[in-house]
Amino acid sequence: MLMFNDPKNNPVIQRAISGKYTFSVKSVLKQSWEVTKADKLAVIIGFVFAMAVSIGVQYGIVMMFGGGAEDNQSMSGIGNLVATLVAAPFWAGLDMMALRRTRGGPIAVTDMFNFLKYFAPLALVQVIITFLVQVGLILLILPGIYIAVGTTFALMLMLEKGLSPMQSVIISIRAAHHQWFKVFLVFLAITPVLAVGALPMAVYMSGEGMDAVKGTLAFSLVLIWGLPMLYYAKGFMYQEIFKELEQEPENVPSDSTSDDQGSFSA
Repeated sequence: MLMFNDPKNNPVIQRAISGKYTFSVKSVLKQSWEVTKADKLAVIIGFVFAMAVSIGVQYGIVMMFGGGAEDNQSMSGIGNLVATLVAAPFWAGLDMMALRRTRGGPIAVTDMFNFLKYFAPLALVQVIITFLVQVGLILLILPGIYIAVGTTFALMLMLEKGLSPMQSVIISIRAAHHQWFKVFLVFLAITPVLAVGALPMAVYMSGEGMDAVKGTLAFSLVLIWGLPMLYYAKGFMYQEIFKELEQEPENVPSDSTSDDQGSFSA
């Protein structure tokens, strides 16, 4: 049984949702680029693996249960939902891998599998986010964009601070709200690189044929830098927003060890 923490008892979270933090967009981008130059392979492989799981699950469901064109369309939606659930621990693992690297720790592709035991709550977080974003997009698009940006830190909050799925989503939105435009600008700065890298996929989806796709494959090379930079940027922003409070020296016994208040047990 999972035991979740109460965010009211966490001063770091309370400070974040009160807006008592700030960060520099330029600094986040610069730090993300520096780490990307030094260490990108594990994040790239992790992303490819998580994406392969998502696409594989969705495609498999359509192939097994789809029929005609209408059936395929409806099964595609179901497949997308199931893929979101199945791949949730891997996307969360990718977030946590990048967060660890931004803190100076070593990372490996196997870090992706560290959170499989939290499959159910992580899947629920993804379902909540997907539902809220979809509803927001229906409501004139802008609310969907606001929620998509605001929920950026939900998976990391659940795993590191031990929050429940709903609390993770709410706390992420409330904390990001105070510097929402800065978070958006960070993503906006990286988006053109990702858009260029995704050009081959866009050409393929348009039905232009493999010859046209081959002519655009070179553009996908920019993802080697764009994808890690995106995840590292999320990690650096998370650190600034949920920065650990400094302890007064006299209040910390010399022989004490700090407990991770952001963990929960299974």
